[in-house]
Amino acid sequence: MKSVKVPLKKLNDVRKELMEKELMRMDYRIKAESEYGYIPIKEDIEGYEIVDIELEVLNTRPHNFSELLEGELTPEEIEELRTSFDTIGDVVILEIPEELESKKNIIGKATLDFTKRKSIYMKKSAVHGTIRIRDLELIAGEDNPVTIHKEHGARLKLNVKEVYFSP
Repeated sequence: MKSVKVPLKKLNDVRKELMEKELMRMDYRIKAESEYGYIPIKEDIEGYEIVDIELEVLNTRPHNFSELLEGELTPEEIEELRTSFDTIGDVVILEIPEELESKKNIIGKATLDFTKRKSIYMKKSAVHGTIRIRDLELIAGEDNPVTIHKEHGARLKLNVKEVYFSP
């Protein structure tokens, strides 16, 4: 990886300068050795010693749910998908358009990876009945609709398939 070789005493100052000028690669870890540090760069920079050194790749987490679906769904399908969802304790409830139901497992897995929750359910109906529940279908994770939701210091244990709850 193309990097700037800098004495350790100047490492932080040079890092800040390169970040401000948007010349630093953010997908690699800075390496520090006994006397020198190595900052990954996007292009050659005058005034610095440039070296080629092996650096550790950073595992960057997607910034949003849509980024996880890139390559799995078309841009049009991602646009059509509602990216807001209800999170109730360890359970996530999604609303997936009818046109995308064939890809519900892909969407469910992406939601599981993004939210780090245990169960991902898809809404199968509108709320109905006197207790206003809705039909849900598990699309990823474990089939455990019982969860503990924490809000404003209160802990509520509930089964999302048996009670109506809106976070």
